Amino acid sequence: IRERLAGYTTFLPSRELALALAPAYGAAEVEALRGETSEAVLLLAGQGDANLHLGENPTPLVVRAALGGTLTGPELRSVSRLLEVLREARTFLLRRRGVAPRLSEAAGGIPELADLERAIGVCIGGRGEVLDDATPNLGVLRRQATQAYQAATDALTRIIRSPVGAEALQDDVMTIRAGRLV
Repeated sequence: IRERLAGYTTFLPSRELALALAPAYGAAEVEALRGETSEAVLLLAGQGDANLHLGENPTPLVVRAALGGTLTGPELRSVSRLLEVLREARTFLLRRRGVAPRLSEAAGGIPELADLERAIGVCIGGRGEVLDDATPNLGVLRRQATQAYQAATDALTRIIRSPVGAEALQDDVMTIRAGRLV
């Protein structure tokens, strides 16, 4: 039964919760859960579906970050998507307090992390790359590195094409090895 229920989930953490369900025996608990289920059915039937789809479960990434671990750019984008889904679910349920008061109350427990979501979006691009605006100096440093690389390339080209360079070098080719011009 748990597997069948989990098959209906679109939010990966919900799938894990569905698989971990255990029977409830207390009348009050059963009534509360039944009420939540009724509200969810009403919402899905009349209010549309909240988009809770995640391509992968970012929970291990959040745990790693909470333990002080480092995340890659694509991993940060995955966490940002989780934050977006949580924000949308929270908003969806809070706006439907009249139809689903129990679920709306539960949604109030979802933390408001829009600032973190926005900060990741400003610093990390769609492919997981660190954007120039990630820090005040990063864009400046990257432009300086590009200019320095261009200056080195121009200087090497002048040497290769000079009479001394033509005489001393076998080939008039520049190549890059291990990130260096050779």
